[in-house]
Amino acid sequence: MLSVIIKNDGEDNVVQLTYENLWHELKDIPGFQLIVSKDWFDYLPEIKNNYVCLVEADCLVSEGYFTKQLKEFRTNPGRKISMLTAKTSVRQWDNCFY
Repeated sequence: MLSVIIKNDGEDNVVQLTYENLWHELKDIPGFQLIVSKDWFDYLPEIKNNYVCLVEADCLVSEGYFTKQLKEFRTNPGRKISMLTAKTSVRQWDNCFY
């Protein structure tokens, strides 16, 4: 269902921590793949899942991030969505950037 590719920028400890954090969020999603690669696009031809997420080595996600994103795709099948992104705020979560 979902493949996540972590870009390995050479900081092994950071990549390892990110891998562990993302695995914790992905472990309950059927058919997930968690890949570490020097380039995000190397593995794209081999991926069989419907959804792909590209992340930096220092990526942090909130609890339930991937399940909430996937739910949005599944509950609105007729809606044309090409991607979902994280929400960022400066001072208040009422004023968001996507």
